[in-house]
Amino acid sequence: MRNITNRSADSCAGTRLQHIPVQAYLSEPLLQRIHRIASLQPDRAVYGILLGRFEERRRNDLLSITSSVLLDADDGICRTPLFSEDVFLEAFESNQLKMGGRQLLGWFAARKTGLYPLHVDAVTHECYFRRPNQVMLVLDLRRERFRLYRFIDRIPFSVPLRTFKECDSAGTMIFSGTDKSRNSEAAGHGRAAVFSLEHAWGRKARAGKAGSAKTTIKPLVA
Repeated sequence: MRNITNRSADSCAGTRLQHIPVQAYLSEPLLQRIHRIASLQPDRAVYGILLGRFEERRRNDLLSITSSVLLDADDGICRTPLFSEDVFLEAFESNQLKMGGRQLLGWFAARKTGLYPLHVDAVTHECYFRRPNQVMLVLDLRRERFRLYRFIDRIPFSVPLRTFKECDSAGTMIFSGTDKSRNSEAAGHGRAAVFSLEHAWGRKARAGKAGSAKTTIKPLVA
């Protein structure tokens, strides 16, 4: 599988996003799993629920996305997710043992329609994921890129995002050093930081020899 690239923009001036800053972390094994399943269904969009931990901090709130519940939620006509209260209840009940203390952090959509959320995404988010800490992860299968969003008044804003490979027994995130390959390019609503996941997915051997690609942050995941 080729590398997926993450695009995440800085906070946008002049919006309420400045008053609720957030730093988000996404599990690479989870991203790989979603991408693998979505790639097996090229004619359908794949949707699901994002689970993890949210912590309020004095300066920056922290989101740690560690797992998901895949949903067969494509109506086959309009290509929109069919979330409902019954869907959430069934997902939580069937995954109760696996969830532990995880929280509902939002949802994801994997499809071949680009990285920017559709209008129906904004409506869906407002209907089912209204909490300020809930986000949407968009995977573009055609270009193999992904981006995380928050919605403010139905307007999507990119969230700064880092990926981590795993957590050790103490709950410490082990990162891949992806920030080292960062480049900037213009985005529709600001400057977007673009960086590759080659360190984690395609060049593990080289990263292991270097011995300096891993960093740790204490602790987000219980």
